[in-house]
Amino acid sequence: MIPANGAHLTVHATGISIHRTPLAAALLGQAEVTVELAEVTGVTSQAPTLLDAGWVHLDGVDLTIGFAPNQARELEDFLGDLDAARRGEAPVASTGAVPGLNLIGFDVETANADIGSICQIGVVRIVDGVEVAAGSWLCRPPAGIDHFQPGNVAVHGITPDDVADQPTFAERLPQLLEFIGDLPVVAHNAQFDAIATLRACLASDLAVPPLTYGCSLALSRAARLGLSSHRLPVVAQALGVDLVHHHDAASDARAAAMIIVELARRAGHRGDFVSFHQAQGFTLGGLEGDRAWPVLKIRSGATVAVQERHTEPAPEKQYPEESGEVGGARPGSRWPPRTPSPRPTRTPIPPTPCTGRTSPSPVISSPSTRASCGRTWHSWGRTSART
Repeated sequence: MIPANGAHLTVHATGISIHRTPLAAALLGQAEVTVELAEVTGVTSQAPTLLDAGWVHLDGVDLTIGFAPNQARELEDFLGDLDAARRGEAPVASTGAVPGLNLIGFDVETANADIGSICQIGVVRIVDGVEVAAGSWLCRPPAGIDHFQPGNVAVHGITPDDVADQPTFAERLPQLLEFIGDLPVVAHNAQFDAIATLRACLASDLAVPPLTYGCSLALSRAARLGLSSHRLPVVAQALGVDLVHHHDAASDARAAAMIIVELARRAGHRGDFVSFHQAQGFTLGGLEGDRAWPVLKIRSGATVAVQERHTEPAPEKQYPEESGEVGGARPGSRWPPRTPSPRPTRTPIPPTPCTGRTSPSPVISSPSTRASCGRTWHSWGRTSART
């Protein structure tokens, strides 16, 4: 629905539904009004400003719909949906869509304390803020880390028998990558899912696919929702997002994706996911080679440079020598001129990436250097590591 002054509007293929608020219904004597598109012969409008109200007048039915000050975007959304419906196309804003917001919700479940022991993969494709496809696949974890621990089974309910006849992770990976395509992925505590994918690839002797990912956990924390916890079920409930079965990979992937959609709606965002993620103050994470770059809080341009993978050493800064020719000196300069000291080349040091290469005791790197969605992440081998 599209908010208006005292009403919510829905444009569909054949008409417009106007749902008035109780106060507006009491004043106007009618709670709902339906207008057939075939009866609308023309549209005129006046956009609202920060101080003045606006309106849309539907010719042919002699109906004026008011928009409050600062509802210019809502008026544009209504006109856009109205034009689309009159052309025979599907309205976008009336469905709760966010034009341009395209992404993949992603989640994995693991069989044991090794983060690479992926036994289920869930993905959901979002186009213009609306779910258009989903997938959920069981798989056998990579050999050597394919045992199931009771604690993990108690969390997600997946048993060795459930995956006994399923393809291996290595055999599922092409299906996953085909579903993702070139879209960014989103997960709740995305560093967990990224490192799990990295580790599973390395344990399967596979090349690690390049992926760009964002984090619904980081963005929900930054949104200041007033929550005591930002676990997936808590955030989903606070934002009105359905979470049918927590710790089912597809259900969790869908919830993570729709949390992003709802945060974008509340922020009035229109456009792609990358710009929204960065507008909330975070770089995107990524898999590159055998490294996983974490989602980071943007604190300076240097952070964005790391996001763009500028790992080349910076060019040596040129320091102009003090001028001083024989026979004269620059006013205020030292004579004879001082020879400048050599200045060291400054090479930007990116944050320590997480890698999936392990000894028998799986350790990524020193916990103090590992960031997970803007916070330090201490373990990749937790039995119930998911939030």
